[in-house]
Amino acid sequence: MRNFSRNDWLAVFGVGLVAVAVLHISGCGGAGGAPPAVVIDGQIAPDRVGSQLAAITGLGGATSVIVSGKATYSSPLAIAGGGLDLDNADNPGRRTAIRGAVIEVRSAAGAVLSRGNTNAQGDYALAAPINQSVTIVAIAALGNGAQPNVSVVDNTNAQAIYAVDLPVTVGAVALANQNFNASTGWDGTRYSGARSAAPFAILDVVFSAQALIRTASAGAVFPALKLNWSVNNSPATVVTSFYNTATKEITLLGAANIDTDEFDTHVLAHEWTHYFEDNFGRSDSLGGAHGLGDKLDPTVAFGEGLANAMSGMILGGDPVYVDTGRQGQAGNLLTLNVETEQGGDGTDGFWSETSVQEVIWDIFDVPADGAHSDTLALGFTPIFNVLVGRQKNTLAFTSLHSFLAALKVENAGSAGAIDTRAAVEGITINDEFQTTANVLLTVDGQPSTTNSLYTTVNAGQANVAVDVNSRPLRTSDEFLNGDGSLNKLFNRAFIRTVLPASGRVQLTATPTTSGISLFIDFPGSENRANVNGSRNVAVTFTITGVANTTHCFAVNSLEGPSTFSLSALALAKPANN
Repeated sequence: MRNFSRNDWLAVFGVGLVAVAVLHISGCGGAGGAPPAVVIDGQIAPDRVGSQLAAITGLGGATSVIVSGKATYSSPLAIAGGGLDLDNADNPGRRTAIRGAVIEVRSAAGAVLSRGNTNAQGDYALAAPINQSVTIVAIAALGNGAQPNVSVVDNTNAQAIYAVDLPVTVGAVALANQNFNASTGWDGTRYSGARSAAPFAILDVVFSAQALIRTASAGAVFPALKLNWSVNNSPATVVTSFYNTATKEITLLGAANIDTDEFDTHVLAHEWTHYFEDNFGRSDSLGGAHGLGDKLDPTVAFGEGLANAMSGMILGGDPVYVDTGRQGQAGNLLTLNVETEQGGDGTDGFWSETSVQEVIWDIFDVPADGAHSDTLALGFTPIFNVLVGRQKNTLAFTSLHSFLAALKVENAGSAGAIDTRAAVEGITINDEFQTTANVLLTVDGQPSTTNSLYTTVNAGQANVAVDVNSRPLRTSDEFLNGDGSLNKLFNRAFIRTVLPASGRVQLTATPTTSGISLFIDFPGSENRANVNGSRNVAVTFTITGVANTTHCFAVNSLEGPSTFSLSALALAKPANN
């Protein structure tokens, strides 16, 4: 899970747009040349755009001409020894196209006169009235200009959308080469100017992410996404960069000399993957703090490992994940290669986010490199198909097991290679519920027999107190690491039940440790709220569905680890069924 001093701000109000915070920058003008191909309101337009723009703006004929140019932003490279090369970021060679952004011509009064989007090379061409002074405004937003579906906003300044502008004086002929660049604001020692490049660097990662998805689903429609970025976003104010499943927004760090994430492309792509998994697929992850050496709840390990691996896919096949920060943005807070074995990760297994990222990356990467028994090179589409299909609909909690079990079904010719690669991480894939594992752990002093994840409790069983691994049925703090997050392996116990002929079963979880309250989690497939209990009181709930289908839940405890027992009672069908 994962910034902006601002000079000379102006709130500009446009037709159909929220307030736009404009960073004033300079650009150089020119003349002559034909307008480039552009995108109008999110749709690719022909090379000659005058008539199309006239149709949406009312401009055209002898009263308007085409103003065209290129919009770019300064993009610092990560230095091999650590940190960002900000000293050279504003050189012409480091200018990167602002791709797909909403761009407008505005009158002196701020009215939107014409609107479109930059193309994949950062080019724009818009109609402008003759013999007037206007402003070209590039907005950190993607999609339809009137209602963009992606925007980068200042969450500390009334959610204003970031933008840069270029004043232009239009004559009676077409005006070309009206190019402008959003700079870093870095003066060699500190950020002394407006950090106008930052929101466009963030936007560009989203553009790349959407492009990757469209390789697998050309007609993909992306739910609205707001990315909150500010120079005031520090670990003290927002803690870290993260995706919020409740608000469907991403918040990003921007605090200079501490942790700035706007140019940490893998960090941005990681958080966007959480957005993708939440909106296109399904995630049962508990979230929370996690590190490379942690033994995590399998839902967390899968979500974080997937996001690490997919960040490299989004960035054109770059497996090296870098998070920069510290004084002068001159250090690395984290560097890892998702393709290589990570030292210090402890025992490999389904609980390890690095095992997950390594397996998923090796499924994707082309060519297969043979390392870690990698003979796979399936590309992105099979991964996408599972995430939006079988993984989204799995009856189990989402994990590497549910993902790989589905991948084997949909890619039967590669099933053996998938098993071989998973086995390198100590993982055996029998089904979506993970019925066995190669690596055995000792938990709370009790050695396991299979390390299976789910204990089965069916109707007619009472006071079940031993789990599938022949250990006491319990929640455990064995793998907590002091970070305060109850998202580690065996913090909760996973249970499955097969519904009786009536399709209804009543389950009761009874704490057998004094002073403990239990609560019940359900996977997304159940589409229901969690059930919370009280201290020293049994929790009773009912699961209803089709006879002989498998349903899952997890038992957790807030006050500390607890043993508990489970009973299951078949219920009759309701009288009206």
